[in-house]
Amino acid sequence: MAASQTTGTTQAQPATQPPKATRRSAKGLRTRMRIVDAAERLFGQNSYETVSQRDIADEAGVLIGLVTHHYPNKISLFDAVIARRAEELNSRRLERLKAVDQTVVDAIIDAFNEPLLELVGGKDEGWSNYARLMSKMAYSEVGLQATERYYGGTVKAFLDVLHAAMPGVDRMAVAHAFIYSIEILLTSIYMPGRFAAVAGLDAFEPDAREVYDTVRPFVLGGIKAL
Repeated sequence: MAASQTTGTTQAQPATQPPKATRRSAKGLRTRMRIVDAAERLFGQNSYETVSQRDIADEAGVLIGLVTHHYPNKISLFDAVIARRAEELNSRRLERLKAVDQTVVDAIIDAFNEPLLELVGGKDEGWSNYARLMSKMAYSEVGLQATERYYGGTVKAFLDVLHAAMPGVDRMAVAHAFIYSIEILLTSIYMPGRFAAVAGLDAFEPDAREVYDTVRPFVLGGIKAL
């Protein structure tokens, strides 16, 4: 009888205390995001080839073992950086494309570029690091592969619409012009100092919106000249 009685000394586990596995998962997620944030900054400021996993560990303020635990090699970490924001950017671009007049070249090009400008101009400064990284992706094989993997479908969708809006123009010519327009914009915004000295200018960091407003007529004029 006595053994079956309850006493006031037994303390239940607090209801707000999450299971250990959940706590570990949350901590692991925070660590991964910290590592990816650091990688995004370094890959954006430098090049894929010159950044090491140890550099990223130092930037994130974690042990190198944590980096390699979550991302066994640099390629897997680079892939995680690109993948993290690709879905949102692709979604915004495709939604904008659906909403515009798809017979107007200007509207199609703006639908592709405006979502990135809006994200870069938002509160999440990580988008600036990400866009700076995107401006360099064409200069490495790893970057090209990631671009094709995560952005190929969206670029093709825009190319289909752009080609349809330019009847009689060779699709390959339209494709080249579209790809060049993307590269020109990203390079103009995020690598402005590359040719500044040649023009007798000091290095500068322009506002993304101002650059787009300047480059846009040039890009559209080139595409329409086809």
